[in-house]
Parts: sequence; C-alpha cells; structure tokens
Amino acid sequence: MTKIVEWDDAYLKQCEANERRGAVEALTDADWLEARRQLFQELSDTYAGYASCPSAKCRRARRCVGDGPECCAQLQVGIPADVERDLCDEIYHEIQQHRRDAACSGDASR
Repeated sequence: MTKIVEWDDAYLKQCEANERRGAVEALTDADWLEARRQLFQELSDTYAGYASCPSAKCRRARRCVGDGPECCAQLQVGIPADVERDLCDEIYHEIQQHRRDAACSGDASR
C-alpha cells in the first residue's frame, strides 16, 4: 500500500508570506525611526548642541551620540514639519540605498 502524505501548501506559503511582510514592516519602521534620529543628531551637531546637552556622552564626544530628538530639544531650534519630512525622506533613501548595496555586494561575493 502506498502512503499518501498531504498538507496545505497554500496555507504554509501564506504563513511564510505573512511572516516576511511583518519582518519587512518592522524593519521599515525601524529605518524611519533611525532616519529621524539621524536628522536630529545632524541638526544638533550643526548647532553645537553637544556643548549644552544634558548627556555627558555627547559633551565628551563633542557631537550628538544620544537620542537625536531628545538631545536636540534643548537647542530650541525648530524646523517646519514639511522640511523635517523631506530631510527624513532623504536620509531614509540613503539608508535603503546602503541596505540594497550591501545586499548586492553580498550576492556578488557568492
């Protein structure tokens, strides 16, 4: 007698797709947060925010090494929301380019 083994292949593929989608969404969210943090670090560095930063790490490093928005808050330098969004878009774009380039160079070495 032949043993028949069956499973719900469509269901397993859907589960894998959902897991991948969730991982990509989490990574995307993390990259947007990183872009915003980097923007505020650069803004703080531009205005020498480290000099009056409450973080001793920033003062010692003479640049922003902490949480960008928190460190930058003491500067009282505001930027319009649309400008902040545009700058975050640029930084996010750079992050994605670096990620793509790293993935491509990793593939080329195999």
